[in-house]
Amino acid sequence: MRPRRIAPSLALFTILAARGSPVRRAALYAAASGIVWATMATFLKSTTEDFSAHGLVGMFGHGSVYAVVLTGVVGAVLTQAALHTGPLSISQPLMVTVDPFVSIILGVWLFGEHFSGAEVRIVVAVIAFAVMAAGVVFMTRTSPDVLEAPAPPAPP
Repeated sequence: MRPRRIAPSLALFTILAARGSPVRRAALYAAASGIVWATMATFLKSTTEDFSAHGLVGMFGHGSVYAVVLTGVVGAVLTQAALHTGPLSISQPLMVTVDPFVSIILGVWLFGEHFSGAEVRIVVAVIAFAVMAAGVVFMTRTSPDVLEAPAPPAPP
């Protein structure tokens, strides 16, 4: 995989997230975070393939192991930016749903993976993904906006 194709889109996300409302900024940082974590999963798959083909020492002769470290750092920074910039009800659903969606696209595009099995299994998988996304949105929407510390008990 060539990370140069993904890097311009991430740069665009972070440039757009530099200004605007906290909701917009959190959404863009969260989407970028999900893309980076999906990219990290792709590099991790390449790293394990390098490890199985070349061994532990030979693995360090390939770039995928270093890309795992780099995407881990970038992903952590973007995740923290998304969580600190705007409401959790915006950032959390995007991070949780963008990551697997982009991972599936990258797996099909880069590794030639495909869905196997009957059409019923694919329909069930799509429904499960939709239920997961709806569950995450529901959970973040029903949480309190501000978590306040409980009041200290009155002295006796």
